[in-house]
Amino acid sequence: MDYEVIWFFPSESSDGEYSNLSIVSAKGQSVEGFFLDYINETKIDFDVIITHFLELCTHFFFK
Repeated sequence: MDYEVIWFFPSESSDGEYSNLSIVSAKGQSVEGFFLDYINETKIDFDVIITHFLELCTHFFFK
C-alpha cells in the first residue's frame, strides 16, 4: 500500500524528527478551519483523516 501522511500543525517546527515529516502549517489559524480551506483549495481527496487534539466545540465535524 502506497500512501502519504500529511500533518497539519498550528505552526512550523523543525525540532527533533519533525523535519522528516510532511508538515503543513496553519500559521496561527485554527487547524480545523485551515484544514477545511486547504482541502477546498488543493482538491486533495483524502481516504483517511485521523484527528487528534481538535477543539470539539467547533463546526469542523458538522461539515
